[in-house]
Amino acid sequence: ALYVIEKRPKTNELVIGFRAKTLKNYFEISDFHSISIEKNELLNNQNLNVRIRNTGELVKCSMEKKDGTIKINLEKSINGVASGQSAVFYLKENDQIICTGGGIIL
Repeated sequence: ALYVIEKRPKTNELVIGFRAKTLKNYFEISDFHSISIEKNELLNNQNLNVRIRNTGELVKCSMEKKDGTIKINLEKSINGVASGQSAVFYLKENDQIICTGGGIIL
């Protein structure tokens, strides 16, 4: 099977490839918002996780500010990261998983 691995809207092109090419270990987001914790606390939190699909796996991650966006570094590579999707962030503390905010994948 082939998958879309890159969109080039300026030239109206889609780049396709095999599943292995869809693996990402980082992505960037915009429109970041926090709902239960201060944004700066999330940037340095060791218990941060992200989910990119409503049934997707929670993946441990870290955040860093980067030229007006936020870069999300993933502990392990995942498939399915696509521009326009939501990235939802969670904190795992004790035996609880708490939704902390989200952003739009660039």
